[in-house]
Amino acid sequence: MISDSFHPHPRDKIWLPELPFRELGLGRLAVSVVAWRGQRRGQRVEPEDFEACLRRLSAYDGPVVFVVPVTDEAVRGRPEPELDDYREAIARVAEGRGPLLDPVGAFQASGLPVQALMSDPVHPTAQGQALIAEALAVTIAGIDPGVPR
Repeated sequence: MISDSFHPHPRDKIWLPELPFRELGLGRLAVSVVAWRGQRRGQRVEPEDFEACLRRLSAYDGPVVFVVPVTDEAVRGRPEPELDDYREAIARVAEGRGPLLDPVGAFQASGLPVQALMSDPVHPTAQGQALIAEALAVTIAGIDPGVPR
C-alpha cells in the first residue's frame, strides 16, 4: 500500500514488481505514479472507516494522545477541505478519550519556512519532527496517569 489513505489496487501489486527500481532509479517515480493513480480513482479510505479504525485502535485502558497529521498546506494556513472529514473524525474520537495535539500551531509559531519543516507535502523533516516531539512531550506531561480514560 502506497499510503494509509489509499486502498491498494490489484494491478498495482502486479505492476510494481515488474519495474527495475534499483537498476534504473525509478522507485520514487513509480511510487508517485501509483499514488497519483490512486488519487485519480478517488480511493481514499472513507471517513467513517477511518473513524471506526481510530476507535478500535484507542479502545483500551490507559492514556491516549491523538495527533493530527500535519501537511505543508496546513502549515501555510491554506484550506484543505478534502481532509476536513478526517481531521473532524480524529477530534470526535479524541473527545472524552484523550488530548488532541495539532502540531500546525507549533510549526507556524516556529517562524521557520515550510521547506525547513516539511520534506514533502505530508512528511515532516527532522526539524518538524522535533517540534512534534516537543509538543507531544508537553502533552504527555499533562496527562494524569491515575485518571481512567
